[in-house]
Amino acid sequence: MQSDRRPQFAWLLVVAVCLAGCGRPTLVTTPYVVQAEGPSHFDSTPPEDRTASIRVLYVTDRAAEDDDDGRRYGYGRSRGLEWGTAQVDLDPAPTWEQLVEDSTTGDRSRSYELDVGLITPMGAIGAIGKRQAFSDGRAEYTAAALDEVRAEFAPLQTEIDRRLAATSSKDVYVFVHGFNNSFDDAVLRWAQVWHFMGRVGVPIVYSWPAGFGGPFGYAYDRESGEFTVLHLKMLLTVLAEDPAIERIHVIAHSRGTDVATTAIRELAIRTRTATGIAGSGLKLETLVLAAPDLDLEVFTVRFIEENAFAAVKRLVIYSRKDDGALGIAQWLFSSDRRLGDTRTTDIKPEAARRLQEYGAIEFIDCDVSGFSSSHAYAFEHPAALSDLILVLRAQCAAGEATARPLEQPAPGLWRLTNTYRSQVQAPSEPTGPRLDP
Repeated sequence: MQSDRRPQFAWLLVVAVCLAGCGRPTLVTTPYVVQAEGPSHFDSTPPEDRTASIRVLYVTDRAAEDDDDGRRYGYGRSRGLEWGTAQVDLDPAPTWEQLVEDSTTGDRSRSYELDVGLITPMGAIGAIGKRQAFSDGRAEYTAAALDEVRAEFAPLQTEIDRRLAATSSKDVYVFVHGFNNSFDDAVLRWAQVWHFMGRVGVPIVYSWPAGFGGPFGYAYDRESGEFTVLHLKMLLTVLAEDPAIERIHVIAHSRGTDVATTAIRELAIRTRTATGIAGSGLKLETLVLAAPDLDLEVFTVRFIEENAFAAVKRLVIYSRKDDGALGIAQWLFSSDRRLGDTRTTDIKPEAARRLQEYGAIEFIDCDVSGFSSSHAYAFEHPAALSDLILVLRAQCAAGEATARPLEQPAPGLWRLTNTYRSQVQAPSEPTGPRLDP
């Protein structure tokens, strides 16, 4: 039966790669939780962020491609890192007051197209791997070499501290994008989520060298995900060493979940070896895996059964059955099941009981529809995005009746539907193009 579907999936893969990101995206539908709260949702926005544009920090190991429009980043790989700010502009350009009004209603007066405008590089970190010293035929990172790397990261920490001083939230939100996403795709997606969070805390887009495109793009992007792990580990380590940061949240999407879980797994092993406690000193509050493009069995063995998830205080998994993008990955790898394509009914009672015993894991079956065929539902569907906001901004636990009223079909499992936190009817099909995948 599966072999009969291969030509169809192969065609879908080519179409997905060729069409992804076409057209200018529009500001996503206002999340239901923001509609309910109204303009007061933005009361905590720092004065410097009360602008029509949205500014986020970025850290990337993409190779730079300068053009007439200034700094740009492609899918090439860089052994070092660059960081700076990226600005998302809205068209038509509103005043702050207009944007707040349109960002807190489900019936907007206008539709906003989005574009990445000014990209401002602010610093660079040289190739980390080239800092190794050799002694008796063995390579190691000396204390002096690591101090050198930290000194190069110091300006980034200074900028983060400056932004933290202006906001009541001392949290940093690191977004790791997925397959076939360009630098601009990642910035546009995370800028919108941070905007609807009320622009609190510090948003960081960690952009790795994806977006090769073409029929072999998935293979290139997959290996780029392996290439970038060292750099993400170093970033998370340096962030944890910043005393101004109280909590670090990592939000990964699609193939970016493999990047994030691999990095955190290796950090868990390192800290457990050094201190006996996985994740000691890392300040990892939340790990969100949205539509995770991970083989379920591989994830279970490497991240759960090896207790790597103990490095984070809470693990939140958003899954949705019949996710087209994950169906393609399942075919490519002959995977029995992808984690992001799993429903609560697919989880055996014994496995559900173990999830409940772990306590720190929230598996959420997103039974949402009528909005988009994209597997970016966690960032675009007004019900699912509402839950993500409550997880990150308010740090609410699953099942809190007045905050996160998720259904609980079985102990240890949760379900989210179209009407979650909604006071209105489920939305119709979107009128503007979306970021996909």
